[in-house]
Amino acid sequence: MTMIPDLGLSPLEVHCEDLIADPAKTLSDICRFLDLECPADYLKMCVDKTFKTVSESRHTVDWDPNTLPLLIKELRTFPFFQRYNLSTTDIR
Repeated sequence: MTMIPDLGLSPLEVHCEDLIADPAKTLSDICRFLDLECPADYLKMCVDKTFKTVSESRHTVDWDPNTLPLLIKELRTFPFFQRYNLSTTDIR
């Protein structure tokens, strides 16, 4: 399987936590990245629709104790997840 770096692409990383913490900035960054206009009225409508808190739905899953360490090990190999504290106690 071909991965994004292998194709020479430069994706924009968008973390849900950043969107919730500062939706106007994050949405503006997305529009800029996509070379789209971001009028103030559009931005306000989008900001009004964004979640105000992180849901942390990972705490609602009954994780298999044998699978969870393997999942965490794999997640740690992706740069996108390096900002997160990945441990079995954080996911449960």
